[in-house]
Amino acid sequence: RGWRPRWQPAATGEAARWEATPPEAKLGKVGPRKPAGWDVARESRKRADDWEASQWQQCMKFQAQARSLRISMSGWSMEDEDMERWCAWFKERLEWEADGLGQEIAGKEVDFSDNHLTGKGVSRLLRTLKACRITVAVLKLHKNWLQEGAALAEFVTNCRGGLRELHLSHNELDEVGAEEICVAAANSKQSGRFCYPHTITDEEAPYKAPLWLRLEQNYIDHVRLQERLEARCQKSRRNTQVFCSVKSNGCTPRYCSVYYNSDPPVLHLKYLGNQKKPRGSREGQSTTADGNEPAPEPEAEEQQPPSPRRQSAQAAEASSSWASGAKPSKQPSDAKHSGGSSGSKAVVAADASSAVVDDPSAGGSSSSTTTASA
Repeated sequence: RGWRPRWQPAATGEAARWEATPPEAKLGKVGPRKPAGWDVARESRKRADDWEASQWQQCMKFQAQARSLRISMSGWSMEDEDMERWCAWFKERLEWEADGLGQEIAGKEVDFSDNHLTGKGVSRLLRTLKACRITVAVLKLHKNWLQEGAALAEFVTNCRGGLRELHLSHNELDEVGAEEICVAAANSKQSGRFCYPHTITDEEAPYKAPLWLRLEQNYIDHVRLQERLEARCQKSRRNTQVFCSVKSNGCTPRYCSVYYNSDPPVLHLKYLGNQKKPRGSREGQSTTADGNEPAPEPEAEEQQPPSPRRQSAQAAEASSSWASGAKPSKQPSDAKHSGGSSGSKAVVAADASSAVVDDPSAGGSSSSTTTASA
């Protein structure tokens, strides 16, 4: 077995057989299995991946006979890197359950809300759904970090009217990204006809319903968005209403009560005016036309009342001025004079202090009082 230090015990059992294995056999070509624990990190990662895959499998419901699919991955705190691993696992799993990806699959609902997905992760998800030939009816991506709308606009166009609901609220979209999605829905066509409002035929009489699109709690200027949509729809020669703001309680994803008697609009934009405050603006503070905060107005200096020591000094100064017959430094206001025949008193009030000066040359029973406010 070769030389080994005295303090290192000799290998026994499976480890001894592993040491005796030739080097070419250790590369995996031939020979016994590697001893347990030879790569603890790889084994732990494999166990973690197996546990994660089992949890993902519980969130995926596929019915082989109806070829329908439901995915509920809400609240997993998934990031873009997690989406890469999930898409790789999902494609392999769906191909095994559906016996191939040759036929279309009806995606009843795909829910990835309340995660940490950006435009990169959402684009990876949409490409995977397209590669698996899944027609999504309800797509929920609210409460994420989505900022771009180009990938979603392309997805809406490729759905060709199959998409019924698109939930994008509580993201970081602006009016440019929202415009791309809305214009894609308005210009989506199939066999030369506009896809929206789409026709619902599962009732007694078929009727048309708009695309249910949730865009509230983003960074969208709804007034500017409405102006852009109207201009774009005029270029595409669409005579129908662009969207309904869903102010009526009767409007649902399957019915528009506002435009029931006329042609329904293309989109249902529920609570569109309820948006987040612009980035960088403080609570209760408006922004200027260029998006900057207005300069704060200079605050007026608060005039502090004079101290009691200062008040006493002012009162003493005023009394000495009146006693010597000189004019005080500050002219008194609201002075009232009343005269008598034999006596006089001068009363000077400086703020909260007052001083009384007796004139020794005056005498008699009557008096005269002069009040001055300094």
